[in-house]
Amino acid sequence: MLQRCSIEAVKKAISHGQDEAEAFAQKKRGFIAEFSEGRITRVIERESQGIGIRVIHQKAIGFAYSTDLSTIMFPVKKAIDNARIVSPDPFFRSLPHPQAIPQIPSLSDPRLQQAHTAELIDMISELLSSIEQGTGTVQITVRECAISNSHEVSAAYKKSDCSVKFAAVPHTAASYCNFSQWNTQALTQFMENEILQTPVPEKRMKWDNKGDIILEPNAVPNFIRPFIMALNGKNVVNRTSFLRELEDNEILSHNVSLYDDACYPNGLFTQPVDAEGVPSQTTVLLEKGVLKNFIYDSYHAFRDGTQSTGNALRQGFKDLPGCMFTNVILDAGESPLTELIEDTRQGIIINSLGTNVVDPRSPHITLSLSRGGLIEKGEIVGSLYPTVLMGNVLTMMQHPLLSRERKQIFRFIVPWIQMPSSR
Repeated sequence: MLQRCSIEAVKKAISHGQDEAEAFAQKKRGFIAEFSEGRITRVIERESQGIGIRVIHQKAIGFAYSTDLSTIMFPVKKAIDNARIVSPDPFFRSLPHPQAIPQIPSLSDPRLQQAHTAELIDMISELLSSIEQGTGTVQITVRECAISNSHEVSAAYKKSDCSVKFAAVPHTAASYCNFSQWNTQALTQFMENEILQTPVPEKRMKWDNKGDIILEPNAVPNFIRPFIMALNGKNVVNRTSFLRELEDNEILSHNVSLYDDACYPNGLFTQPVDAEGVPSQTTVLLEKGVLKNFIYDSYHAFRDGTQSTGNALRQGFKDLPGCMFTNVILDAGESPLTELIEDTRQGIIINSLGTNVVDPRSPHITLSLSRGGLIEKGEIVGSLYPTVLMGNVLTMMQHPLLSRERKQIFRFIVPWIQMPSSR
């Protein structure tokens, strides 16, 4: 149904004199169960459906959406009207053309797609039956998407995700896991492993800004945000990326490799095509410390004289696509996590970092350190008073040690990172 609606909307727009047209239709259902000590405490459920239409006439772009899939002509006419009142965009070249679409197995779980509210509650209750401590949420999202344009791009897919956010120990940031298929055993194992983690001693201690720094996976995304923003083709095109014109230069240690991978198994942003119908792919961003690529949607790729990397994403059918990351993968290292801690004679381990305004023109960070532990002679001896982590990410990541173990934190799949004070 969605694909048929999107194709029909494109045909109507072209028949009304538009040069190009695109339609993105989506049905989405979100189910969230909050829990504490093995019992569901609150359930939130949301559903939405609709279609967004983009038309181009003499480089003027109009957009409109509707939540009523039975009246396609209404958003088409509104998009056409909107195109008439805006100035042409001289940088716009074309909507994408058809390409081969990758086959991604196990993208959707039929059980999750078809389950009613009562069934989902029963599934989650069974999952929590052996969990007697900790708090968190189980979130299940199922969606159907269809994208079509006037260059005969046409794709449709179904996707499901079941994610758990779980905090087993007080004063510790929550951990995350994600699967595209419901897997009670794997989800239970994840929570049981979190319960077995050794808690940070409650004794508060001050950090003297000396020694090694170990980042837990929860802290890594905010730490590498300057890189993430600087690797976005939008900032490259707008000349606001500190990495601009550094391609093929070694900017980090040889053991740092970073990817954007929309085909990653069980990734929250895994899908066969992006929101413009461009096939998903794995994009090597950093290879052994060498800057290789940036991410692009079609608009910014055309402006920079390159090809889209399949990174046009949308918040939903109400929005135009923008240049955004899918699943961000940082290669694991060779050091066991226990070894990283035991080899630290003096330093800290950071459980979570606050967010702050990041300027893609600079690799400098100033982040609040809200949760962490002080390490002395290979042991965590106390919890840190809140403080601030400041520095240059390029400098701090020159000689990192990366753990064998990794965790998935929202769109990030990352290891523990140790940054030695000296090497």
